[in-house]
Amino acid sequence: WVRFHWTGQYGYSWFVDDVSIVDQPSYDLVMNYGVISHTGNGDEYGRVPQSQLGSTMNFGAEIFNFGVEAQTGLTVSLLVTDGGGNTVIDQDFPLGDIAPSATATLDEDVTLPTLAEGIYNVEFEVSSNESASEEVPENNGVTRQFGIDNDVYALDGIGVYDDNDLLGIGSESFTGAADGLEVMTYYQFATNTTVHGVEAILSTTTEAGSAVIVSLYDTTTVLNPPGSAPTLSNPIAQSDVLEVTQADVDAGRIVGLFLSAANINAGGYYCTIRLLSQSNTYPITILDDNTVPQPGNDGLIFIPNDNVYGNGNAPALRAILNPTIGISESTLDGVSLFPNPTNGVLRLSTAYSGAHTVEVMDLLGARVLNQRLLGNGTIDLSSVAKGIYLVRVSNSQGSMVQRVVRA
Repeated sequence: WVRFHWTGQYGYSWFVDDVSIVDQPSYDLVMNYGVISHTGNGDEYGRVPQSQLGSTMNFGAEIFNFGVEAQTGLTVSLLVTDGGGNTVIDQDFPLGDIAPSATATLDEDVTLPTLAEGIYNVEFEVSSNESASEEVPENNGVTRQFGIDNDVYALDGIGVYDDNDLLGIGSESFTGAADGLEVMTYYQFATNTTVHGVEAILSTTTEAGSAVIVSLYDTTTVLNPPGSAPTLSNPIAQSDVLEVTQADVDAGRIVGLFLSAANINAGGYYCTIRLLSQSNTYPITILDDNTVPQPGNDGLIFIPNDNVYGNGNAPALRAILNPTIGISESTLDGVSLFPNPTNGVLRLSTAYSGAHTVEVMDLLGARVLNQRLLGNGTIDLSSVAKGIYLVRVSNSQGSMVQRVVRA
């Protein structure tokens, strides 16, 4: 029985204890991995908005010749299909010959067609002139997925990848970080963008009663914090303190909108969430997607009164690009708005005879109209531009928000 063992700094170690001696096959190509990166920097985002796509996407793969014989005419086939099975990209890339125990790599920027919202399947397959003699053809391919989503920008692939390797980062993960641990995920924006908040995917170990603050920071603030600072400072945008409710736990996510939407220039930014567990009275954990290796600074943590550290591949913190994601549209009993779409006059029908406050907001969260009505009434939208608006109606019984189209 043989074991290989290495122990490094800080107690990190690895063991290899499943060792066997086998006859090496004559012909056996192994595809070690496949890569999909719209940034071209090795970041592999699970959900990418159309606005952040360039004209090309980088596709990569690594092939190892495990056989004792050379193989010739190496070719990697790339097939991308949409959710309906329709072919989107179908290309072959010749890589020449490969010697025994050698590796070959694919690194190609492929021109993209127009990609609609949805999940796409990517198949990498390697072949050679000797493929008919391959002893283990099952290891010649890799399957991957990515999503196009205009509502959120997500490094994690939860809900996109066929299989996820999930861990968690939370209030119980680090000594002295039960209150104030900041989990961070990097986003590269190709265009000027409005970010409205952060969506965090919660582990089932999270308990209602904890609280969070979501923020957006530039990379300079995150990567160069002052020594032993209690918190990160100078956010570009930040939410109020948000209580994690049982409804959030049941939904497996919490959505936090910034107090003011962040209009940012193209560049790199961090979406973050600060965890407040009251000394782990109410533990909270954010899922961390380890399915795909990511560059070292894509997933970070900040420990209060300490520093920033790399931890995790893709913490499930998503940039919200559609402000209605964080808006509840539950109906206020006996209240309705019509017609929708409207050419200008919107009618409020209500069974409640008291005062109603009606707020009309655009999709950037700016209030364009504020009105009070006693019972039934009309809201004049003729002066606002055509488009989609959020109309919030409140009375002493509660409130509701409805999307209204000004036609």
